[in-house]
Amino acid sequence: MNKWITTHKKSVLAGTGVLVILAVLLGIFYYQKNNTSAQETMDIGDSANQAAEIDAWGEVKYTHMEDISIDFLSVVTDILVKEGERVTLGQPLVTLDLSEYNGNVEKLNQQLTAGQAALPAAKQGITALQADIKQLQEQIARKTQEYNSGTNVDLKLLQSSLNLARKQLATAKSDLKQHQLKYNNDTNADLKLLQNSLDLANKELKTAKNDLYEFQSLYDAGAISKDELDQYTNALDQRQKAVKDIKYNLEKTKTALKDEIDMYEDALDQRQKAVNDIQDNIQKTKTALKDELDQLNVSLKSKQVQLTQVKHGNTANITKQQSGIGATQVDLDSLTAKTAKEYIKGNQIVSNIKNGIVLNIMVSDASHLGAQGMPTQVLQIIDGDSLTVSAEVDEEFISNVEVGETVKIVPISVPDVSLTGTVTQIPSLAVEKDGKRVIRVLVKPDDPDNLLKPGYTADVYFKK
Repeated sequence: MNKWITTHKKSVLAGTGVLVILAVLLGIFYYQKNNTSAQETMDIGDSANQAAEIDAWGEVKYTHMEDISIDFLSVVTDILVKEGERVTLGQPLVTLDLSEYNGNVEKLNQQLTAGQAALPAAKQGITALQADIKQLQEQIARKTQEYNSGTNVDLKLLQSSLNLARKQLATAKSDLKQHQLKYNNDTNADLKLLQNSLDLANKELKTAKNDLYEFQSLYDAGAISKDELDQYTNALDQRQKAVKDIKYNLEKTKTALKDEIDMYEDALDQRQKAVNDIQDNIQKTKTALKDELDQLNVSLKSKQVQLTQVKHGNTANITKQQSGIGATQVDLDSLTAKTAKEYIKGNQIVSNIKNGIVLNIMVSDASHLGAQGMPTQVLQIIDGDSLTVSAEVDEEFISNVEVGETVKIVPISVPDVSLTGTVTQIPSLAVEKDGKRVIRVLVKPDDPDNLLKPGYTADVYFKK
């Protein structure tokens, strides 16, 4: 036997190896079969669970939000939170500079104190009013005399100026007329002399042209030399220059005379303007005197009315004083009430919500608030305890959903966490989305760890 084994050793080893391989293959096959069966069992279980639930997409919303506004003068000095930040009750949100507000409060307090202190002295005497009335009557009498007779100092001075200006105007008119005559060629000696010189120069020019024409013919015929012809050419040039110079001097003289006339016309305009201005000033002065008289009469009447009121008693003054005190007190109470709010603590805006989320910050550092007493929106805080999930349930499944039932909520942001919630409302209204009709069922979540946040999404599972 041993000899046989030794002889067939290689065959025995080969057979043993085949047996081992077959055993391994059988083990793998058996494991895969069992594993496949287990997986199929799990898939069947999941399908069963899904078939027993309605899976709806949901969005986290809120039902309560606080608008925080400031309706008194203040300036933002520091913003202590950011949008989306969670805040607690009493947590500081914004720091304000209340210097102007405190100044207004102090001012009203001072007015109130002053008004109360002045109340005993509200009763007035009539001596001062009587003295004012007497003085006004004297002023009215004097001003009326001055206005009617023209004896007012300003009017007298203006009238003297008007008389002088009219004399100067007459002189300016005479001067202009005299110089206008000089511009006439028939009367101005310089213009006459230049015109006569121009006439003579034109005649000499004509003669020079004729002479040049004749001697040009002689030169062309060879009867005279070039030098002789040049003499006549030069003579013509001199005559032309003489005519040109005389014309220039004639125009220059006319221009000078015209400028002189313009100067006298300007002087006349100035004199006329001076007369007109003085006349306007006289009228304005008279109007001012009349207005002053009217104002004095108004003042006199006002003083007389005041005197009558005082004589009838000082009750009105006391009532007025008390009314002023009351109005100041109302203003003060109104102003102090603006800071007596649960979200204002000292010079800070604080959260008035236990579990809040900052939504919108509508101011920045150095923003001025409460201009002209109008409210300025500062920020909004969402009440975190009012968060709800709006789950979109297909129309075909809505009959399976009931108010008060408990549902499972799986936040998309934390898919390994499952929360519970309670259906609080099933709207009697459907909306269209992606070609389907869905009903947005409201679910109140039980979320002690604040995993759900406004705008986040979640899967909501309802029982079928």
